[in-house]
Amino acid sequence: MSDQPSSSGSNNPVQPPTSSRTVRRRRPTAIPTEEGSNEVIGGSGGGGGNEVIILKPSDVPQREPLPEYKPPDVPSNISSVPKTVPIDRLHEYHVDDTKNVILPTNISSDLLMAEAEKIKEPVSFRSTNYVDPERIREEIGEKEMRKKEESERKRRKQFGWKQQMDFIQRSQDTINSISYGCSTRIMEDSINILHVIMKAPEASIYKGGVFFFTISMNVTPDLDLIPDITFKTLMFNPNLSRTGKYDNRSLLNNHWNRNSTLDVIYKWLTMEMINLKTDIFKKSISQLEDMSQPNISHLARNDWTKFEEIARELVMKMAGGTVAKHHTVKAEMGNEYTSEHGWAVPPEEEDIDVCN
Repeated sequence: MSDQPSSSGSNNPVQPPTSSRTVRRRRPTAIPTEEGSNEVIGGSGGGGGNEVIILKPSDVPQREPLPEYKPPDVPSNISSVPKTVPIDRLHEYHVDDTKNVILPTNISSDLLMAEAEKIKEPVSFRSTNYVDPERIREEIGEKEMRKKEESERKRRKQFGWKQQMDFIQRSQDTINSISYGCSTRIMEDSINILHVIMKAPEASIYKGGVFFFTISMNVTPDLDLIPDITFKTLMFNPNLSRTGKYDNRSLLNNHWNRNSTLDVIYKWLTMEMINLKTDIFKKSISQLEDMSQPNISHLARNDWTKFEEIARELVMKMAGGTVAKHHTVKAEMGNEYTSEHGWAVPPEEEDIDVCN
């Protein structure tokens, strides 16, 4: 059998399979030319309701044009300003009982004056870029005020920085030494804040305690440099607020001036701690109420023994004080051994003496 296809079959080529989707062909519609007649589709030609007539372009009905808009005639009451009025004062003639004329932005003042001379009655002109001069003056005043305030802030800042530097220079001897039990440290990025560690005076009820506080040198509106003292260590004192700020009114009223140094602050604070009992019993009821914590001031006045007991207890717990209440405690540690420290537990009969 030969591999060649037989010639006995049909000579038509094999058609490829078509898609099963049916495509609907568009019905051709011919628009008649002007020379031909209108084509009638459907019906019997006798004017039945099923007839579709394809009209020639000339037979298509046209819509009537809309009537031209004509604005109503408005009587004109144009009037002009006096000839001697300059162009920059035309806004003064803008009143409600006259006709307002909107001027284009590109009109020249000469042309405006020439047109105004043709009319002998007042007329008000207003440009499309009109700005109320009162509003302009207000804006200029506000800008000048902001500039003055900014300049004043800069001046105060520079003056305050100079005062702070002068204060640091005057207090160098105190900063480089221990004064009244206080050692001082200055941060490089904030010279207006001094960090202080104070050992409480021996003659006070805070004996043996170590207190941390900061002194912030601030400039007042009167350009005076005053210190603000804020304690970081808890201290039971009626002059100390809940936020740690110490009442410095007696310092400012009785000891502080423009030439004061850090030594003045340390001396005053030391005497405040030593003379606390005397100062409390000298104050009146209204003065006790005016202290930072009136409830503590009344407790100190009415029951000094109880007040001192609480103050000493807080010194023991919060400020590391152990001198006034010297005591012995036994080490309660696990029986552990390390090569560096040896046995953790001491002999049973030996007590550890805790003291400063």
